[in-house]
Amino acid sequence: MKRIYLFLLFIVTIYAQGIVAQDTTSFLDRAEQYIRIQRFAAAHKVYQDAIQTIGFQPIVICPMVENVLKHHFWQQDFSIFYLADSITNQHQINPANLNHIEIVSFYFPDRVLKKAIERYPQYAMTYKLLGDYYRLKIELKSNSENREEEKSATLQEKVFNLYYKATQLGFSSTEVNRWLGQYYFDHHQYKVAKQFLLNNDINPNPDAISFLYLSKIFYQEKQYSQAYNYALKALQNQNQLSLYSLYQATHLAAQSLYNLGEESRFLDYILSCIQLFPDNPEAYLDLFTYYEETEKIDRIKDFIRQLLMNNPYDEASFKYLEKFCVKYHEYEFGISLFEDMMVQYEYSDEAMGNIYRFRGNLMFHQGDTEQAKKFWDVSRSYFIRYLPEDHPKLKQIGDISQESTRK
Repeated sequence: MKRIYLFLLFIVTIYAQGIVAQDTTSFLDRAEQYIRIQRFAAAHKVYQDAIQTIGFQPIVICPMVENVLKHHFWQQDFSIFYLADSITNQHQINPANLNHIEIVSFYFPDRVLKKAIERYPQYAMTYKLLGDYYRLKIELKSNSENREEEKSATLQEKVFNLYYKATQLGFSSTEVNRWLGQYYFDHHQYKVAKQFLLNNDINPNPDAISFLYLSKIFYQEKQYSQAYNYALKALQNQNQLSLYSLYQATHLAAQSLYNLGEESRFLDYILSCIQLFPDNPEAYLDLFTYYEETEKIDRIKDFIRQLLMNNPYDEASFKYLEKFCVKYHEYEFGISLFEDMMVQYEYSDEAMGNIYRFRGNLMFHQGDTEQAKKFWDVSRSYFIRYLPEDHPKLKQIGDISQESTRK
């Protein structure tokens, strides 16, 4: 009799589990359908109904919290998150349509996830989503004027620990691999960073940012062919890149080709860099090195004029101009360029301070010490308008004479 009872209990248990699994699938499918048509509040209610039916299960808790973190249109102190239906722009609500919008609130997603982790410590997705919650705090705080670096660093460590735990439990996603790769890269642990980023190279969906960081790592390792290949992969998916990331990938491709001896292709990429950011000195300085090696001095003059007319604030660019004029005895070119810059930037104290400082340096190199001192005095008069009297830059002006004396 006892055996029959246990057998019947087993059959009932299996049957009940089947019903629960069927109910769970039904709830999840319905919620996903709502999310696809941007009915985020309706999806949230489905998840709540699922919890009432099958209990506090991570298979429901995780997609519910993910919906909240991804699709909320407003949050208060990272404690209350609001979801709505029928919003084309998640951050704007048209007052005329308020009567047709359903809004729900959700409190303390972090506490819900921590409870899920406590009950189901082997469920990887809960760790990942709690990491997402802290990432959201970092991103929103970074846009705040009251950002506290120390707190942001602490939050970043929390994200790292949670994401890493998720991967230990078998979780893998493009987003997490990329984040961990960037984290290790920023902490100069390039081999570990490469391991996570390479996971995204075998994914069916290409990830341009992962390719960009792999290019950086291989370039640092002087594996220039690999660096170029990954820069090219990033550029092939440039719709995923910000404008500056596009510049970085292009620059890495140029640098890699230069080291591989591909001069004509290097020129194509480095000129594309300059076209993207005409005021960024980094690519110009690489180009100047190449033109010096190939003795194309007139090309240097063209591009150094372009650089300084676009950016009269970068000290390294002025220093290069100074060395160029001294090395090739192009003082007249330098003076002419300074005169043109003075017309364009007479309103800018910093630009004028730089112009007179390095104009004084050129006069000193030509042996006209008195005129050089006059220009340096004028330079200080511009800088003193916005710098404190003890600022190091003021002491650097005219320091060239002391260096020359020591020589």
